[in-house]
Amino acid sequence: MSFSYYGSFSQCGTAPTAGTTQITNTNTIVNSYYQGTANAVKGTTSVSVGTLDVRGSATALSSGDMVLIIQMQGADLNTSNNDTYGDGVAGGSASGYLTSNLVAGSYEYNVVSGISGGTITLGAPLSHNYYARAFTSSAGIQTFQVIRIQREYNLTIKNGQSITAPDWNGSTGGVVVLEVANQLTFGNASSAVTVDGKGFRGGGGKSFTTGAPS
Repeated sequence: MSFSYYGSFSQCGTAPTAGTTQITNTNTIVNSYYQGTANAVKGTTSVSVGTLDVRGSATALSSGDMVLIIQMQGADLNTSNNDTYGDGVAGGSASGYLTSNLVAGSYEYNVVSGISGGTITLGAPLSHNYYARAFTSSAGIQTFQVIRIQREYNLTIKNGQSITAPDWNGSTGGVVVLEVANQLTFGNASSAVTVDGKGFRGGGGKSFTTGAPS
């Protein structure tokens, strides 16, 4: 398992220096999830998450918490019924996406410095833009979420127990984020952290049949 930061450690606050938490139940949810409800602009410190309705862990977001901001959806396609489908390139292979409108996958860590209503103030300026846009006939959906991270010094996931996330519901979920400053111990490495079936739905399929040739 790998763990990486985007940005400097200084914008991620102070990690705990003692203590051990043990996970003793299956499908334990340690993160809290908030839907981004308006565009968040690179270089600013403000993120709108509506009324702060929490999903996931019962631990609500508060000042000093470490968060992950992640763009979940945002990849527009040309849907013309010809060989420009996908990336918009005529004469191509009708595949790919419009790179100028690809925003999905951006993420960064930050620390909450304050909360007022549905507005989170961050301790450091955003390194990316984040977009919230409903689907229309001319533009695809764009969604991002803010995830509260439970910070641990030592974390032990007991044998047979596990950490998971709530199902992705189109707004939040589908992601597990852990921060362990010292030692992370798995009782069963193959299933200690699992999000099987928790992410995006698979693409729909169609079955076509034809009559016998005459």
